[in-house]
Amino acid sequence: MEMKKKYELMVIISSTIADPEIKERLKGLKEQLGKEIVFEEIWGMRDFAYPIKNQRKGYYAVWNFLVDGEEIKELEENLKLYPNLVRHLIMQVPDDYKPFTLKELETEMDKLRKEKAEKRGGKKRPKKAEEKRVSKATTEKKLEEAIPEKEIRAKKEPEAAAPEKLKPTESPKMVEPAKESPQEEKKAAKGSSLDERLDAILSDKDLGL
Repeated sequence: MEMKKKYELMVIISSTIADPEIKERLKGLKEQLGKEIVFEEIWGMRDFAYPIKNQRKGYYAVWNFLVDGEEIKELEENLKLYPNLVRHLIMQVPDDYKPFTLKELETEMDKLRKEKAEKRGGKKRPKKAEEKRVSKATTEKKLEEAIPEKEIRAKKEPEAAAPEKLKPTESPKMVEPAKESPQEEKKAAKGSSLDERLDAILSDKDLGL
């Protein structure tokens, strides 16, 4: 026969049933666990952290008991079908495990909350304006470390004035070529006529040139 091991079972019974029915459910659960119950803690009705099956509170109970491996499988199947059971959690615990009572758990939780509150109180959150200033200074420092000094100086120096740009409505003025005088026009025409006559003479085959 397999050696018995220690398990812990926590159940939440529905708050929609009356107190006498809740007591009946608890009695039925204890019978299923067997006679080797080593610890029992009834937490009673407690609020949920979030709704479960459209319910906001339930009746809590915790047991520690001894059982072998084969029986635990059967118990798990029975719990899935147990009436008015909102949630259940069953897990194996070490042999030297010491379960906490509800009062001990609440005391421990209060202690942890106080420690967290003290840690938060020691470090005040800077104001938004101060956060922005610190963030900007940190960013500039990182940039200066990453970019060579020459480039930083060049960026900080004012840029040379750019050539004035034309407005969208303006267009560059076209420069008209200078007009020639009538005498110059006659000379040009005469020179052109002479060139044409020379070309005609040179291209005349009868001259034998």
